Amino acid sequence: MMNTLSKILVIVLSLNFIACASTQTAKLIGSPTDQQILKYEQGRQLFVSHGIKSTIGLNLSMEPIQPEDSFDCYIAVVNNSTEAFNFSTDNIIFQCGQKKIHVYHPEEALLEQKKKTELNFVGISPGDILGLTPQLTDYYERRNQELSEYSKSLLRAQTVLPKSVFGGVVRIAFPSCKNKMELIVIAGDEIHRFEFK
Repeated sequence: MMNTLSKILVIVLSLNFIACASTQTAKLIGSPTDQQILKYEQGRQLFVSHGIKSTIGLNLSMEPIQPEDSFDCYIAVVNNSTEAFNFSTDNIIFQCGQKKIHVYHPEEALLEQKKKTELNFVGISPGDILGLTPQLTDYYERRNQELSEYSKSLLRAQTVLPKSVFGGVVRIAFPSCKNKMELIVIAGDEIHRFEFK
């Protein structure tokens, strides 16, 4: 049984290595302006932009993004105004130079996360798979619980009331270019721009 599990790991690692060999990793390092604050905490960047009517906070990893992989960041909005506004992933634009990078809607992000955590049994016999049934049952129970938690954390469309805070996880596609990267967040009638080296 351990031999079968070893085969699965070798196949998965080999496929990942082949996929990663062709492209370099990307790293997002914040480059704050005068109205912004950038702090580092436990390997993550806390990037805050203050406007007159709103404040936007980003929490994202400093780890390199693997080639062709997506990444998650937490975005929070504070409505400092007296007017409510709608907020969703449609209010978030990520670009590299003039090229727009895909920002996932919550359903897309959840579907991709399911695909990422799906086991690949290519080259494994049905008998070997059957022998792994208890481990597979445990794996899929944990996976389903994690997917449920991930789904709850995703940024979904919301009306942000005056003097309130709203936020969630946003998934963004791999930034496959070498120009300056920028995350633009539209909060009501204010625009916040986060630049990355």
